[in-house]
This record gives sequence, C-alpha cells and structure tokens, in this order.
Amino acid sequence: KVVIYTMRATFLVYRSCFRDLVIPLQWNPSWHEGAQVFFPPTVSTADDVLKSYSTPCQLLEEELVDIKKSLERLLATRQVIAKELGLDELPELVVTATPKDLDTTLSRLGLPKENAFLWDDNPKLRGKPKIVSVDPYEALQESK
Repeated sequence: KVVIYTMRATFLVYRSCFRDLVIPLQWNPSWHEGAQVFFPPTVSTADDVLKSYSTPCQLLEEELVDIKKSLERLLATRQVIAKELGLDELPELVVTATPKDLDTTLSRLGLPKENAFLWDDNPKLRGKPKIVSVDPYEALQESK
C-alpha cells in the first residue's frame, strides 16, 4: 500500500500573506490526529477539502484562493503518483506540521510496521531505521 506522507504545516497552521494573522486550520474532524491530517482517498479535489473547513476564523477570499491552489498542487501530485505507479485507487495522503512519526502514522492507518518504509529526502532522517534516503527533487529532466 502506498501512502504519501509530507510535512506541510501550512495545511494545519496557515500564515496569512494578506493580514497579520496565523490561522489554525480545521478540516473534517475525523481526518485530524495530533499535528497531522489524514486526507482519505475519497478526497480528490481541493473543493472536497475546503467544504470541510470548520475553523471559527473566517478566511478572506484571497486566503481561500491561496489555500485552494496549494491543495490543488498537493492533490495533483497524488494523482500523478497513483498513475505512475499503476495504482487502482488514490493513496492515503498524510500531512504533518511536525517531524514525521512513522509508527504513529502506521498505527492510525492500520498498517503493519514491520513492512513499512519511508522514502524521504530530508537529510535529518538519514540513517534512521525504516528510512530510505533519496536525493531531493530539483527540476524536471529536459526530456520530460
């Protein structure tokens, strides 16, 4: 099973570029656990996510557009990964605002820890158990 696990604090704590405000974002409560949000495979569009927004702070139109565009890029990446890997369904998408915790995330997803690995380009994770270090993505090859 493929799970996309990314550290993108802005989907949990949004720093507005349009006013001097940091806004904690709350999506569907069942998606949240600690400083992580678990977007299920059934969520396929930014509008699906935005419909579940429930934080008391009213977002400005510009903030909504900013968050929506960020969500669109994240969800498009998930679709590309699913297509390239030939998956029958979209993978789970886990977004964290804190350092990645593989064991806790696997428990939440009901996945066995013994068969799980995290491919990551974060140099701070190099050499840790269950981490496969990869080179950071920098640019598309010219042939693409």
